[in-house]
Amino acid sequence: MANGEKGRGTDKDFLELLHDYSANMTKKQLVLADYIAGNYKQAAFMNTKELSKASNVSESTLLRLVDTMNFSRFADFQSALQELVRSRISSLEMFNSPNADKQNILSHVISLENAIMMEMASNMNFDNFDYIVSQMDVTRKIYVLGLGVDEIYARYMVRFLCMLRNDVILIAPESESNVFSLIVDEDAASSLVLVYHFPRYHRRTYELCKLFSEKSIRMIGIIDSVIAPIIPFLESNLLVPTRYLTLIDPTAAVMTLTHALLTALIKRNPEVYKKRMEEFNTFSRMINRTIRQDLHLPFNLDSIG
Repeated sequence: MANGEKGRGTDKDFLELLHDYSANMTKKQLVLADYIAGNYKQAAFMNTKELSKASNVSESTLLRLVDTMNFSRFADFQSALQELVRSRISSLEMFNSPNADKQNILSHVISLENAIMMEMASNMNFDNFDYIVSQMDVTRKIYVLGLGVDEIYARYMVRFLCMLRNDVILIAPESESNVFSLIVDEDAASSLVLVYHFPRYHRRTYELCKLFSEKSIRMIGIIDSVIAPIIPFLESNLLVPTRYLTLIDPTAAVMTLTHALLTALIKRNPEVYKKRMEEFNTFSRMINRTIRQDLHLPFNLDSIG
């Protein structure tokens, strides 16, 4: 966070701050400031090396600009720039200019998806993340619930989680029998429901969560807000901020978080899951499941924290 009168505590956005501090900048800093002003959507997601190279200045010039603008560190400078992106990008913006070409449309979409993912990462509760991964590892049965648009996420999770363990059950619109099996299970307390619930908040998801809560069935949510309707029913949750909702909603952050949960699960017991994945590959080849069968599992998890 910036210090002093013109930090992020004011109502001014990053570009206004650039203008305010320009009188105190050196010529090289002005070159950098001009580049950022013209390319802020891309600059917001560059590290110091990438940003200095793109603007043709040194990293020391970049760090001096950070200090000139009264930010205590580059991370705070970058956070303010990303906040500008979040506040200005609309998922409809790409259609407002009659001269926008395909490359600009792609850049706009990538920028808004990146902004959401960066916000998710910066606010992630990693204690909750680790706990949820542990429950995905040890729980007897996992039910995955996602209805409406959220069904995309639920099916993605089930598709890959089934490769890693048994007793993974999808609750989809046609899955009333699975709901019945869960609520009459005498050992339902040893089951877990993983729930995807994002605006526009599917009503049936809420109703099912309320029913599961009445039956003392444990639930974990991947949701957008601590005021999501199903919050009272959840044992734990992970937040993915929802922004720029239109007819076509951003999905990259939710998919990324799901991918991270699955990868962390593998990392928890790599030899166990490696064996399971190898068995899946053997099975796939046996039934001639795919056209290309020369791909081997790249099981290199050493670089994953």
